[in-house]
Formats: sequence, structure tokens, C-alpha cells
Amino acid sequence: MVANTAGHSLLTAALKMAGYRTSSEKGHRALLYEILDGLIPGASGAKDTLSRAHNARNKAEYEGDAFEPTNGLIEDLVSAVQSVKEEVDYNFKKFKAEREAKLEAVKQPNGQGANGAAESTQAQQGPGKNKKRRP
Repeated sequence: MVANTAGHSLLTAALKMAGYRTSSEKGHRALLYEILDGLIPGASGAKDTLSRAHNARNKAEYEGDAFEPTNGLIEDLVSAVQSVKEEVDYNFKKFKAEREAKLEAVKQPNGQGANGAAESTQAQQGPGKNKKRRP
């Protein structure tokens, strides 16, 4: 199920933006669905649908059960993944803006470094510019 994989990928991205990383251990996908409420609260309604699709995927993939998704499950899953995507997109915009602000804080104008102190001439010119060369 492509939509289920998309949901998992989006949740993984949200987790990474929050400063965490996923594991490849057994149960790592289920764990993502368990923490969805805290990770992206705006998409908490997607939790049950994503978990249902995950369980069906596992039964089909690992236990060999035949799986024919209903139209209702497919529609619910697409809607759930869209909800997660909207929240991840929103969080990414915030993440990007915060990162850019941090980078700008490091690049203070007027030769001042991140701590506000004037940088030395050597630091402004780059490494090795004030060193005399040996013959």
C-alpha cells in the first residue's frame, strides 16, 4: 500500500525535524503511530487509520494473509496521509524558518561574531593570511 508507506515516510520526517531518529528494530513503525499525537497533534485523527493500515500491511507481508483493501479504507488512508502531510509541511516551514534564523544569528554584520564581539583581523581575513612564509 503506497499510501501507508507515504504516511510512514512523513511521520519519519516529522520525527527527524523534532530532533529524533527512527530505529530499524521490530515494531518501529507501530511506535511512530503511537507517538503521532504528541509529534504532530494536528493530525492525531489519522492515528487509528494509519494503525489499521499498518496492521493489515503486516498481516499481508509477514503472515501471508490475503489482503484486499476496501474502498472505504483506501479513502480513509488517503485522507489520513493528507492530514499528516499538511502538518508535516507546516512543521517543516517552521523548522526551516528557525534554522535560517539561527544561521543569520551566526552571521552578525559589522565583523561581529555570534557572541557580538569584534573578530580579529586574522579571523576576518581567513586562516594563514597573517602568517609569514618560511623561505
